[in-house]
Amino acid sequence: MNEEKKENSVESSIFARYKKYFFEKTGLVSFLTLAIVLCLTLAFFFPFTLILTVPFILIPLFLGFIIINFFLTSAPGKPHFIFRGFLAYYSPPFFGIFRIILGLVKAFGVYLISSMIMIIILFYSVGMKDPNFSSIVGNIIQNPNNGDLPKLIQELQVNSSFILIEDISVIVSFGLASYMFVHHVLVQSFKIHFNFIDNNIKPAGAVNLIHRGAFKYFRKDFYRDYYSTIWYMITLFVGGYVAGVFLGYFVLHFDGMQSSIVGLFFAVILSIYFLPVLFDTFALMFSINVIYYYKSMISLPNEVLNLYGIQMSLKQKNDLKVSVETMEAMIKEFEEEEKAKKTKASKDNEDKK
Repeated sequence: MNEEKKENSVESSIFARYKKYFFEKTGLVSFLTLAIVLCLTLAFFFPFTLILTVPFILIPLFLGFIIINFFLTSAPGKPHFIFRGFLAYYSPPFFGIFRIILGLVKAFGVYLISSMIMIIILFYSVGMKDPNFSSIVGNIIQNPNNGDLPKLIQELQVNSSFILIEDISVIVSFGLASYMFVHHVLVQSFKIHFNFIDNNIKPAGAVNLIHRGAFKYFRKDFYRDYYSTIWYMITLFVGGYVAGVFLGYFVLHFDGMQSSIVGLFFAVILSIYFLPVLFDTFALMFSINVIYYYKSMISLPNEVLNLYGIQMSLKQKNDLKVSVETMEAMIKEFEEEEKAKKTKASKDNEDKK
């Protein structure tokens, strides 16, 4: 019961902060949303442009959102200052911190795997029930060197079952790949707070390395809190994507890729205005787990830290080690007190019964 009250109290305080800075946060997200809408509009006509607009325009603006949202209470700024974050993205402390290449590889992998699965399922459930489709595919397989092969492929490409298989595969695969990429960027963005915790700004390579060592200590707790915070955003994202695809494919009769872009547009519009809540929660989560980042940094040899641009003397490292040990002792003492309270409460309940 006490834990539920504590969680509700934290959630209420975060929403209260959003309410207090509603116009600032809404304006901030609106700038980001406008950029996404413009990029998606371009992608509707030229899908390949997403490869350029996402990593080089949208992600830098997203960093600007994170920075301004974090410092909103201590140093209020105007929403258009998001462009300062755009420039900061290309500076050493932040360039590479989102690990965009890894995110694109994950998304592409999800796209390929889900495409193959969907094509196999639809091939047997839809395609083989179409005599014309079956006949064309059979002729292609049996006579691959036939002079009529170009004609058969042309017939296949205009076949209604083939078009349906292709479109549904694209819609499902693109949706899953988009979710994977967004999830990757959000999770990676958590470690940015390490550069907000003090005035000692660290290069992105160092933050990535330190995060790798720190994350193993609280990975389970992170994902528990992450999904408990973001579940309604996921619901809105998925619901928006499905609604947009339905509108694009079945009502407006766009092709699979265009319908996917419409779906992504709806997904973004419905879910993006909750981003300030997520990142205010991230700030709180980081303040609780920052000890593990310092613990990870202490465990790295000075030679490695120097390689990544962090200069620490032996005294600084020893002082930080003492601070971490003190914090760990305090945390352990707190956990033991909470455990004792729960045991006592449980025993009192049994005595009352």
